[in-house]
Amino acid sequence: MKRVLLYTIMATAFTACASNRQAAEGTANSDYTQSVAIASIDSTQNFAFSLFSAVNSIATEAENFCISPASAQWALAMTANGADGKTAQQMYSTLGYPDGAKERTAFNALQQRNIETLNNSEEAKLSVANSIWVDKRIKLKNSFIEENSNFYNATVKNVTFDNATVKEINAWCSDKTEGK
Repeated sequence: MKRVLLYTIMATAFTACASNRQAAEGTANSDYTQSVAIASIDSTQNFAFSLFSAVNSIATEAENFCISPASAQWALAMTANGADGKTAQQMYSTLGYPDGAKERTAFNALQQRNIETLNNSEEAKLSVANSIWVDKRIKLKNSFIEENSNFYNATVKNVTFDNATVKEINAWCSDKTEGK
């Protein structure tokens, strides 16, 4: 029998989505803002279920697996900040937000709100930590670094990938997870 493990973050993300849906329905400044916020919430949930279904379809009967749809979504969203044209459109479509390439700032702001909601939950202790580690031979645009830092509170580093970098990444992860 296949056993499936999901991060608690998925349930927490749905709680945050529900809270954000109530806020979007009650306090939006315009019909457009409200519809974008609600569409984003629906897209987040659809992405989570699609990812779970895809992973589940390739797992064997004997395998256990653990996924965090929220982490996968934010990783794709952060990297989409460095994409343009057709690639950006495809990335945002995968996220369930086909207008994301045109409305990148609005999409990033909605993700920022979701992260803040999770980090400030009174119901559970949860800390979202994001980082991007890129080979130092690749020059990153300042706009990419700023968008990911500002909207996702992400650490963005150009590094040489070697044993020292492995230790640095592991230390970063240990710090962000309180040694877990």
